[in-house]
Amino acid sequence: MRTRARIAALALLLFLVSVAPAGGLDIVDQEWDLVALVNRSRFDAGLEPLVVRADVRAIARTWSATMAATGHLAHNRQVFSQVRAVIPSANAVGENVARASDAARVHQLWTESAPHHANMLGGFRYLGAGAAGELWATAVFVGAPAGLPGITRVPVRRLAGADAIDTALVVSRATVADRAADALVVARADHFADALVGAPLAGANGGPVLLAARDGVRDAVVREARRVLRSTGTIYLMGGPGALSPALEAAFAAQGLRTQRVAGMDRYQTAVKAAALLAPAPATVLLASGEAFPDALSAGVPAAVHRMPVLLTGRDALPPPTVAYLEAHRAARRVVVGGPAAVSEAVARRAGAAERVAGSNRYATAVRVAQRWFPSPGGVWAATGERHQDALVGVPAAARSRQPLLLLPPAGERTLYDYSRQVLRGLGQATAVGGPAGVREPVLSLLFN
Repeated sequence: MRTRARIAALALLLFLVSVAPAGGLDIVDQEWDLVALVNRSRFDAGLEPLVVRADVRAIARTWSATMAATGHLAHNRQVFSQVRAVIPSANAVGENVARASDAARVHQLWTESAPHHANMLGGFRYLGAGAAGELWATAVFVGAPAGLPGITRVPVRRLAGADAIDTALVVSRATVADRAADALVVARADHFADALVGAPLAGANGGPVLLAARDGVRDAVVREARRVLRSTGTIYLMGGPGALSPALEAAFAAQGLRTQRVAGMDRYQTAVKAAALLAPAPATVLLASGEAFPDALSAGVPAAVHRMPVLLTGRDALPPPTVAYLEAHRAARRVVVGGPAAVSEAVARRAGAAERVAGSNRYATAVRVAQRWFPSPGGVWAATGERHQDALVGVPAAARSRQPLLLLPPAGERTLYDYSRQVLRGLGQATAVGGPAGVREPVLSLLFN
């Protein structure tokens, strides 16, 4: 791209004849509405959403105030140098201006103008939208390398460490008070098989999921377990010695901490053993695939909140431990989480499922779980749906908040986008678990603006 400002020009007359009174508008709301409309246009076009930068928004706000003060619609001839002052790596800048009744009308004008529309759908990564008066609007589009942090309409707290084990520690420290947990779970960081059913067990007991390598545990993990556990608390180790070695168990014992293994012959029997600890006589059990991690993790938050055990199954056959558990708990209502590609209709029928909660993919299934058990959330948690570790440690924290956990894709996804539009105005905060390589800033910008 050229390293100079790309200014989209539109005849002043078009804007002026479109002016309507805008008294009573909340200017900040109009700015965010304009961001949302621009990103919706990009989403509909299959393009990456733009990340909102506070420093670029300040430039746009100042120029809108200048136009409002002078009563003259014009472009900011200093915009490129102003952007380069705050983002030295900027390599392209575009600017749209308008005066109209509200953000929707501004967006319509820009959509109907080829050069302005080209800016909205251009090869930029960042955006700042500023408004003033009745309603003078400026959008500044910036091309710069990916990875710069942004701001969102709904405040997003990011909990992330240097790696998965460290992220689990960060989440625990941020969400669990000293001596507050009756139990916590330690799971192997690099395999999900035994770990999946541990997250509800941790959440129901007020504790975190901490991660470890097979053959050892970091001193920081031992210290964190000692910090959060009550004196009578238990550390549940998910899996047998092949998953978590005796050396790891000994490290906790050396600090006077009590451990208990939750382990069966396979992941399905391990799930049954976790179910017995979570709810000896459950009213409802959840059934999810044990062959992949996403649906079981989506089920984890309601499982913890309502003490509904998560049982695991194959796609085309119910494993013997799962069959035995269901036969021993005939009165429990059975709910499948995940679509037929994960748990077939034949398996659902054999399990006696009364309900299936599922979407077209892992992200949509997480949305359906949120809608089913958390219809009016005051906040949401989010983690990448591409790997299990961040979502796993997010489950008990989300459960303590009684907020759903969304699985996020690398880019936009329609069901997730539509859900965010429905609940956005009611959210007080969102929490992202994991760094920007997993939970990407453009996806946060799309969902929480």
